Amino acid sequence: MDCINYNGYVLDNSYFFDPHASYDNEFWVSGKNIPEFKEIIEKLIELKKKNSVPIITNEVSQLKVMPEYFELKGKFNKGYCLAGYNYFHITNFGEVTVCGKGPKLNIRSNNLIKIWNSREFSETRKRVSECNVPCLNNCFDLK
Repeated sequence: MDCINYNGYVLDNSYFFDPHASYDNEFWVSGKNIPEFKEIIEKLIELKKKNSVPIITNEVSQLKVMPEYFELKGKFNKGYCLAGYNYFHITNFGEVTVCGKGPKLNIRSNNLIKIWNSREFSETRKRVSECNVPCLNNCFDLK
């Protein structure tokens, strides 16, 4: 492995939405684990600055706010989402999606430029811009 990237767990993860998801699960760093998590983050920052392999592709600013993201839960508000403008996902079936919100177009029948400029992708960007779920994925830009 050449590089690695860390993302905070998103409670309302639109890829695999679970209506029963809660902050009390194995993926959420809970209050009692925050001090140890802060230590881990500091070690990750040190490794990133040393350009160790695998290379950590997160920005240092993103790593630094991760403990706060988990502490504040739904009240975290440190930036804004750029999904649909700097990011999209292609599933193993060729479907292009942004946080599971669309555009439901497939690269097997449409080229990426056509998809990027499509009415459906524009509507997807609008849906994403209306999302108010705290998130700390790589499409999120810190203030």
